[in-house]
Amino acid sequence: MIAAAVPLKALPHAKGRLSKRLDESARTNLVVSMLHRTLRALLHSGVVDTVALVTVERHLDLPAGIQRLPDSGGLNPSLVAAAAWATERGAAKLLILPADLPQISAESVRHIIRSHNDDLGVALARTQDGGTGALLLAPPDAIPPAFGPGSFARHEDLALARGIPVRRILDRAFTFDLDTSEDLAQWAGSL
Repeated sequence: MIAAAVPLKALPHAKGRLSKRLDESARTNLVVSMLHRTLRALLHSGVVDTVALVTVERHLDLPAGIQRLPDSGGLNPSLVAAAAWATERGAAKLLILPADLPQISAESVRHIIRSHNDDLGVALARTQDGGTGALLLAPPDAIPPAFGPGSFARHEDLALARGIPVRRILDRAFTFDLDTSEDLAQWAGSL
């Protein structure tokens, strides 16, 4: 079984770096739109068995089949709890995807899952700013999530220090996240 977890910040705080270009309502709409794209990609991939949204937000309308997991006091502690949730459900793997991947598709989800067939290992994609655009853990607690600036190198180092094989994923769907005004302009230019 493969589980997926999508963390989402509280909407009033989401995409704060875009506040000079977008007001709070526009940022909220953008985040919710990208979140729904990510959730649809996971649900329609045909390779993910269960999906959870990790957030403090309680009022969001979610597609059928999406579970809610509470925020456990920050991004990484919440994802440690998501790994425990996945393990309790018997998942062999956990895919962690940020909600701000505007180019994600069901095919890109299938690509990362199919790229890693081992029982032990980590597959990850580096975002343009050195973050992690996708993190596949086998088993779900293979390494502790260490998201934040520079997280790609941290995730890779954590796996290698534990002797866990690492596979780098090069897929634009995971490497381009929408954080800055420059990202927004680049994304708008690609539409």
